[in-house]
Amino acid sequence: MSNIIYLCEDTPDGILSAIYQANAEKAPLRSIRIRTHKQLAYELFAEYREAASDYISAVKVMDAVNFQISREAGQMVYRGLLSDREDRGDIVLRFMLAGFRYGGRICDMLALPEVADLFELQRNVNNESHYFREFLRFSQSQQGILFAQISPKSNVLPLIAPYFTDRLPSENYVIFADTFDLAAIHPADCGWYLAPMDQEEFIQVLKKDKKEADWEACFKAFHRTIAIQARTNPVCQRTHLPLWYRKHMTEFE
Repeated sequence: MSNIIYLCEDTPDGILSAIYQANAEKAPLRSIRIRTHKQLAYELFAEYREAASDYISAVKVMDAVNFQISREAGQMVYRGLLSDREDRGDIVLRFMLAGFRYGGRICDMLALPEVADLFELQRNVNNESHYFREFLRFSQSQQGILFAQISPKSNVLPLIAPYFTDRLPSENYVIFADTFDLAAIHPADCGWYLAPMDQEEFIQVLKKDKKEADWEACFKAFHRTIAIQARTNPVCQRTHLPLWYRKHMTEFE
């Protein structure tokens, strides 16, 4: 039987909607593949179907995972969907099929390829979000808004925004992920939300305060001063702070 490839939006909701549509259409789930429009590469002898992104359908799929498998499985699925892997939709689908068969104990069955693959996705996303919680640098705009820019591989904004909301509950802040044209926006003393934003909008709306350059110069001077030149170890430094995290860090600009 040829593969049935569902084309969807490159978002967690889009992938979950494709899974919901495949099930609603009684497609043989073992032979379907999930691909986003960004990953489109046509295959021979495959049937292609468009899957529209639908929030209600996505919620229904996640509810099925949370209540028919376990909430731990739901967390694994959600974090796996935030990965940058092209085949994350297939990995999530295979995990779901195994989860509906084995129930809540599926999360501990790491010997199964379906579980091991999703566990790897989740681990990579968790590690990246942990790094950005440590390495993200805020600046202050002319309007007094804290803002930061990151270039993540995975869509870690939904994971790091709650952390900074807890740390800065009474601050207005914006965290812009340029690789996804997406921003986490937090009004002071309110919740946070995600909104589309591109690089041009980010630059136009959020301009640094005039005093910000002085503070950044002081921070860079402090960074240079505390360094012990005799113990410089670039290889070790790259292990703890990979180069691609430094793009928007004040002390490396």
